[in-house]
Formats: sequence, structure tokens, C-alpha cells
Amino acid sequence: MWKILSLMREWWLWHPPVGVWIGVLGLLGVIVPLLRDINRAGSREKALWTFLMFSLLLLEIKSVYQDRNEHDSEQAEARTREEDSFKEIAAGIQSSILDSDRNFAATMGKTKQVLENITGGNSFAIVTPQVWSGLVPIPLSIRNEGKQTLTGVTVTIRSARTFDLSNPQSIYEPEIINVGTLHPKELRLLKEKLTPVGGGLKAEDGLPVDRFELDIAAQNFTAQESLVFKKGTRLPWVFRYEITQRYIRAKRGQTITFGYKILDSKKTWLGEK
Repeated sequence: MWKILSLMREWWLWHPPVGVWIGVLGLLGVIVPLLRDINRAGSREKALWTFLMFSLLLLEIKSVYQDRNEHDSEQAEARTREEDSFKEIAAGIQSSILDSDRNFAATMGKTKQVLENITGGNSFAIVTPQVWSGLVPIPLSIRNEGKQTLTGVTVTIRSARTFDLSNPQSIYEPEIINVGTLHPKELRLLKEKLTPVGGGLKAEDGLPVDRFELDIAAQNFTAQESLVFKKGTRLPWVFRYEITQRYIRAKRGQTITFGYKILDSKKTWLGEK
């Protein structure tokens, strides 16, 4: 009995291809009637054959479900492998995109830096009167206030006396100071000097003032610097300034509206303290 149960257990655990057990069952259904007369068989033999046929049927059902479960498990594993592979591919693509973006940003940053160095970027220069020297005429210095090099720097100075109607040619032919190249934060003394006069203009405290208008041009744009001198109490003259840049605010058809942007300014009188 134990041997029969062990044999049945082995049969149950054996997993042949789907259709084997049902084939064996069909073969028994053909052979048994040929070899045995079922009607003349005993009840035990009938029960044995019936048990054997039901066992084969159950084995076939088990084989069908086991095959389906194995197929589903293989499909699930295949999908998992595909998803993992897709994730690795997507991660690689994402990493390549990030590397490309970083390289592009670095390249564009270098390109932008090179272009700004060529064009001058937003750098501008300031002309500063050296009133602290106490000298008249007042020595002048020019300084590059930006981070990019300025090339082809020129300075044009006009005072109230420039617009002298007795000498109209001076309006159209002002003296141009050629500075050349100014590196970032470079300070350079100019040969030219200014001599304020203090005509009819008065400051808020009633002291005489004089005004000069400067055009400071470079490769990027031209800035306008307004220099105002006032008679000092300790020094011959003190000053303040404002630097502006003109830009196109709006353009409608043939009409262009300009605006002015303040680049730097000092409202207090420099040299009083």
C-alpha cells in the first residue's frame, strides 16, 4: 500500500507536458475494454480502474494549471526583467541628458564669457576728478567699473562754455581723449585736466557750481557722465556725478522713444570730508 501511495506521489509530482495524462487516460479507455470484461470484473477491480482514471484526470487538470502557473510566472519574470532593463536604459538616457545639459551649460557659459570679454558686456568707465590733490586745473582719472575689458575707450568733455555762440564750431568739434584699453578695475590717470569756473549757477548752499558733460564710449555702448563741481571750504573744489546710459524704450513704426538708465551716481559732494 505504501509503495502504491509513494508511486502515486511520484506521479503527482511529475510534471509532463500538458496532454500526457489525458492521453494515458484515453489509452486506458481503449485498452481496458479490450483486455478485460468490465462487467465480469469484481467491485474492487472496478474501483481500482475508476480510481486510476480519476487520478489520471486529476493529474491532467493539475498539469494544466501547473503549466499555466509556470507560464504566468515566466511571463512575470520576463516583464520584470524588461522593466528593469527599461529602467536601466532610461537611467542611462537621463544621465546622458544631464551630462549633455551640463556640458552645454558649461560651453554656453564659456561662450558667453568669451562674447562678453569681446563685447565688453555691461562694463562701463567712470571719470573721477582728483579734487583731493588740491590742484587746479584738476587732474582726471578713469576707471573700468566692470568685469570685462573695455577697448577703444574715448572720452569727450563739454562744459557750459562749449556751447558758446561766439564759437559755434566748438559744439561740433569737441576735443576727444583717446584712452584705449581698460582692463577690469583698472585705474588710469589722464593727461587732460579740468578747470571749473563757477559762473552763474549756484548750489543749494549758495556756493558757485560748474557743470561738465562727458561722453565715455567703448566697444559696448556710450555712457553719459554728468560732473558737477562746487566751491569747497577745505579744498578748492568738490564734486558729485551721475552716469547714465540711453536705450531704446519703445519703437512704433518710425517713432523711437528713448529712456535713460542710471549706471552709477553720487549725490553727496565728494571731497568735503
